[in-house]
Amino acid sequence: MIYGIGITDVTYIVNKCPYYIKWQQVVRRCVSHEYKSKRPNVYAELCDDWNYFSKFKDWMSKQQWANKEIDKDLLVRGNRKYSPETCIFVEPRVNSFINDTRSKLTNLPKGCSKQANGKIIVQVRDWESGKRLYVGTFANVELAQVAWLQAKHRLSCALAKTQTDVRVITALQTRYL
Repeated sequence: MIYGIGITDVTYIVNKCPYYIKWQQVVRRCVSHEYKSKRPNVYAELCDDWNYFSKFKDWMSKQQWANKEIDKDLLVRGNRKYSPETCIFVEPRVNSFINDTRSKLTNLPKGCSKQANGKIIVQVRDWESGKRLYVGTFANVELAQVAWLQAKHRLSCALAKTQTDVRVITALQTRYL
């Protein structure tokens, strides 16, 4: 058993099994007090079936997972549950692109920061270079938020063109509309 809920229900040694390693990471995100204390804003649940390693492994073995990360909220925006219906494996650049974080220092929307003169600067992170791209300076939060969403949508559609999984393509094309 791992983290008090994960049941390792196979008869082989799992130490180096890639399925087990991914499953252990997912279970840890959902229940580890140490993990949650370092990331108090991250809340996740594990579906009942995935309490069993064998069921997670069966699902994962049918996915294109090599060199990818498991994601729970691309297909279902705002989702908190790891399950076969809500999870998908994505390239690290897709995961980084969609994991926008809001500044903890302000109450401004994602991608926004305030200048000394009160104007709002909008930036987005480019999925290809990883660099921040300047979108513009705006007089109010509403205009800034619209500009951020439009910039994210353009970049998201460009990123979608590099993908092969129809579910990822569709999710990226519609995420920032």
